[in-house]
Amino acid sequence: MNKIIAQQLKKLGVAKIDSYDELKHTYLFKKHVAKIFKLNSFYIVRLDKSLTSATGDEILVNNWNKGNYPKHSCMKVQINKKMGNMLFVCGVYYDDVSKKDMNEYFNGWLPDEKLEIIEEVK
Repeated sequence: MNKIIAQQLKKLGVAKIDSYDELKHTYLFKKHVAKIFKLNSFYIVRLDKSLTSATGDEILVNNWNKGNYPKHSCMKVQINKKMGNMLFVCGVYYDDVSKKDMNEYFNGWLPDEKLEIIEEVK
């Protein structure tokens, strides 16, 4: 496998590099299934590790959220606005082990591709 192609595929995080077939020169990609976030709905979500540090995504922290970033990896959120793939959420941090809300809150923009839906709260 070409080293440049392998580096670019690692950056994307979509393709499994070990799925490369040397004989056919093909890669297998998982079908992308878009997450559907509905406005004014509540979700319990798990955040990507890159979102929970100030240095993880500086553009998101500085330009979108005015220096704020999520402190924990699990939140219960309400989707208030959508702009492209960005979601404005109002949420409370959530302990997924004890299934309880914490006493800390976060309001700000998050990219939908870096959120994993654990469940929709009704």
